[in-house]
Amino acid sequence: LAQSGLGRWIYLTRHCLSMQAWHLVFSFFSTWSPALVRLTHGASLWVCALGWFVTIQYMSLVHYSQGMKEECAMWASRGVQFREASLVVHLPALPLALLDLVISKDAAELQAAASLSRTVLWVVVYVVLYLSVIIANYWSQKRWPYSFMNAFGVDPSKWGKFVATQLFVIMTLVLLNWLVLLVKTW
Repeated sequence: LAQSGLGRWIYLTRHCLSMQAWHLVFSFFSTWSPALVRLTHGASLWVCALGWFVTIQYMSLVHYSQGMKEECAMWASRGVQFREASLVVHLPALPLALLDLVISKDAAELQAAASLSRTVLWVVVYVVLYLSVIIANYWSQKRWPYSFMNAFGVDPSKWGKFVATQLFVIMTLVLLNWLVLLVKTW
């Protein structure tokens, strides 16, 4: 299994939802800690983009895939509602991101703390790190974390197209969050 080396931390969802959860906890405590206000407002574009990404990419790449259907059938035979549980895990990230950005964050603080260039840098660094981890994991375990990745094999051109598409998607989500910030501060 792909999880043999890193456990469930091989999955992008776990990273994104963990970052979102910690972000929301620190955002809550920023009510009493001015030092956390700038930190949580500054991270909002990035963390909210991850929330969008988890929901959108799960629904477009995983939920309807053949591998997911097979996994759901296996778990259903054991009495587990895996498809429903997966929806409960993946769907709330997008609305939580929107609520955080639109309602929870102060417009002036958001404008002062958020940086589009720093957010883009975070995206690039995270993508490179995550891809490095899953490639290293593949070489040690001989399995990709998501069944749809099997179609890419180790073909650099297929991976290049996939990575470029994913970067485009997440950068688009960052820009949508930036647009929300601009509308909010207008």
